[in-house]
Amino acid sequence: MGIQLDDLLALNEEIASLRQAGVSLPVGLEEVDADPHVAIGRIIAGLVFEVSRGRSLVEAVASLSPKWPATYASIVTSGLACGDVAA
Repeated sequence: MGIQLDDLLALNEEIASLRQAGVSLPVGLEEVDADPHVAIGRIIAGLVFEVSRGRSLVEAVASLSPKWPATYASIVTSGLACGDVAA
């Protein structure tokens, strides 16, 4: 089963909250209680891995693009470019 919309929305909210609070994404996302046996859990683990290696959020999302809905990477890139992660 692929990513559920509710899971993707929750992840978006979590990323926005972490950025607004000034919390490091790898540290903050490691605290998210996500089951590694479901799609969103694997994606969160991938984001933590990529960002902890020094990649930006945009680069991490792009590297995981086959796992996202087609437009998600573009939405994240646009949101970060305009300073509105929740966009």
